[in-house]
Amino acid sequence: MSLTGDVALAAAERVERTGGPKAGLAIYRRVASSTTDATLRAKAILGALRCATATRDLGAFRDLSLLWETVDAGMWDGVFTACKDMWRAGLGVAATDLAHAEVRRLRTARALYAYARCLDVAGDARAAGAFTEAIERAENEGAVDLARTARIRRLSWLARAPETLPEAIEEAKRIVPAEAQPHERLDLARALLRSPSRFVRAGAIGLLDELVRDGGPRPDADGRLAAMATRLGARHADDMGDALTSLEADRLLALFSRLPPSSGGALAKKRVAAIEALARAREKGGAEAWSAALAAAANGDPELAALHRRAGDVVAGRFEPVESASASSDVWGTMLDAASAIRDGAPARAARSLRVLAERAERFERVPPQLFTIAVVALQNEDDELRGVAGRLVAAMLKSEIAAPPRGWLGLARALDACGMEELATVARRSAALAKEPGAAEALAQSLTMKGWQLAREGDRSRAIERLREAKALATGERPAAATRST
Repeated sequence: MSLTGDVALAAAERVERTGGPKAGLAIYRRVASSTTDATLRAKAILGALRCATATRDLGAFRDLSLLWETVDAGMWDGVFTACKDMWRAGLGVAATDLAHAEVRRLRTARALYAYARCLDVAGDARAAGAFTEAIERAENEGAVDLARTARIRRLSWLARAPETLPEAIEEAKRIVPAEAQPHERLDLARALLRSPSRFVRAGAIGLLDELVRDGGPRPDADGRLAAMATRLGARHADDMGDALTSLEADRLLALFSRLPPSSGGALAKKRVAAIEALARAREKGGAEAWSAALAAAANGDPELAALHRRAGDVVAGRFEPVESASASSDVWGTMLDAASAIRDGAPARAARSLRVLAERAERFERVPPQLFTIAVVALQNEDDELRGVAGRLVAAMLKSEIAAPPRGWLGLARALDACGMEELATVARRSAALAKEPGAAEALAQSLTMKGWQLAREGDRSRAIERLREAKALATGERPAAATRST
């Protein structure tokens, strides 16, 4: 940059300090649009972006993003700082446009990652594809750390939906956990916990255990990460329920043993032991072993005792006043409200309870996978309203990270099919195929074949071919269920 450029930039900075960001923006834009010096133009645009962020001038952002594409003076770290500042100011769309302008200006791995990250934070589904590009470019440039980070962000996106979960798990297998940063290992463990393999899930719990061991319950960044790892382990135990394996239970007990008693470590261990006892009782079979495990769980945790008693009353068919049933505010209580209403032949009351739970799931609040069991029963009811609300509930649950239904995915798929909810049924079949449920791959292949021929009759050639090819691959065992969102 020439001496004249230095003077012009200094003048603009002085105007910004003395006259404020609005006056500074006007000077920076004038300098940026009139100079032929690439370095001066870049610095003037960055100054203008800073002022536009302060004044929230959306028109200026649009013009400056287009002008940034004309800069040919190499990589500028300032543009990434500008994107972060814009996001912090609540200007996500403008930040994404600027990151995209940087991609068009200079298609580097860092630029592609910045753009993908903007889409990621915005919740834009294009983020997964953008991270794929960033990974490929980073590997070509030899940017190993950036490629790994982009891969972890991509698998986090893919793990959000059952239909893309297989691809997420395959992506996770390409990452060496020891090379990842602590917060990256947490994301990696979150995806691997959804694997159908108990050995992979146990390995994921081992990653959480390492985070707790290395971070510990300290009030700093590492301490918070350890707390997040602990909560993730506890949620996994809740989600798995009586499907928890001995291997996973042992790893979870080791994890919770690292917690001091004051932080709930003893209670967490007690609850994991109760879940494992229920799981082993289910394996053994027989009502006596199951009843004994339930009684032990209730006795060991007073908070669960009343809930267990009420659940037993519902199953036994004992009378339950409508007033007390409708007063529940917690998730489990509302689930029992719905179950008792269905039992009593009160579909309107059951629909009200399930609607409350559907709204929770749509807000991505925590709902247990056991709710699938009630939803299946509701889907088989003759009442149209109750079936519709149950379908809404299932659709919301399938969009969140949730464990398998206690009775498997195929039963859910059949119930959805019987109600004409074909798209949701296909999603459930994909999850069943991933979980390797008996007959799941064949059922999915048959469903995809029928859908493929239907699309062909409707003239949608490309989607028809896609479905038929996937069905053929499933039938021949060439690959797992395809990771496509549309059905």
